[in-house]
Amino acid sequence: MKKILKIVVIVLAAIFCLLAVLSLFSGPLINNHALPEAEKLLGVDVALDSASLNLLSGSFTAKGLTVANPKGYEEPHFITADMASLRLSILQLLGGKIVIKSAELREFTLHVVRNADGDFNAAHFAERLKTESPEASEADDADAAAVPGLTVARLKAGIKLRYVDHAFTSNTLDYAFLTAISMEDISNYGPAEDYGTISIDSTFLNNPKTMTAALSARVAPLSDPLRPTFEANGHIKSEDVKGLEGLAREIGLSAKSFTVDTPIKCSDGNLRGDLKLSLNDPTPLGSLEKKLRKVKLPASLTVTVPVRGTVDRPRIDWTGAILQSLLNTALDGLDTALQDLVSDQDSLKENVDGLVDSLKGLFKKKEKE
Repeated sequence: MKKILKIVVIVLAAIFCLLAVLSLFSGPLINNHALPEAEKLLGVDVALDSASLNLLSGSFTAKGLTVANPKGYEEPHFITADMASLRLSILQLLGGKIVIKSAELREFTLHVVRNADGDFNAAHFAERLKTESPEASEADDADAAAVPGLTVARLKAGIKLRYVDHAFTSNTLDYAFLTAISMEDISNYGPAEDYGTISIDSTFLNNPKTMTAALSARVAPLSDPLRPTFEANGHIKSEDVKGLEGLAREIGLSAKSFTVDTPIKCSDGNLRGDLKLSLNDPTPLGSLEKKLRKVKLPASLTVTVPVRGTVDRPRIDWTGAILQSLLNTALDGLDTALQDLVSDQDSLKENVDGLVDSLKGLFKKKEKE
């Protein structure tokens, strides 16, 4: 028994020594093997200033990370980060799967861009990260790297989210948000009913006093990121529209302040939901101002904006929803006015009937006399 125990101890010691030695050479291994595989997987250039993997602790650290945008985008990068440190499950890693137990991100920026053709850069990466059968992957692209199983067991980090839109308006939108993101059990494989959770809290950096946003979602396994299934609820609040002038011009409506509630469902990439936009002291702009030049807007306006289409091609008709809401408001006002008029007529009729009855009584009295 003692000999067996001694052998086990020696084997374990040898394994730890081997892991320690491999950790010393992790930098060259990552640069020479892992980095080319990442570029093959994503279809873009990936660069690192330095990287290390400690197989004993399961920590992976990358410094000076950049992930390039695909062709067709003016902005050079999709991801930039001074440092990204992940704590991984070594047992799962040896089995060919990546399980992120925790993460630390420093100066991490995600650049989400829509080009003039209306294509999102994130859709390119989502397409590359689909988990398919080996046969399907080979049929589509023989050179594409296999997508490993990935699970984010727990992650809490602060990132900067930059959104650039060259198609939304005649002038490019360029907004930045400081975002606290939390994930639990988000995976790209597993049963469809195994939902994970994501929560996001953001502050609008173009004007920190202008807008804050909170969003939470239940997300099914993302085997195809372009066809996700999720249920999301969120609330956006803005005290003024400073910094959002371009967005207001495109929508055709400005306001002193506003809120947005976002109950949205998505099934296999198909969006279904309604944004509830509440505006205080709304003011029409541009073409909408011309259409409504003789219309007095209410002090408070609530607009229900349908969200349809797909994740990569959402359809949100702001102007149509605003006009429909104003029409409904006008019809409600007309209905109230008509009801008041009918009510007044009923009251008038009662007064007339009372007067007639009084006169009849007076005439009957005169006849008796």
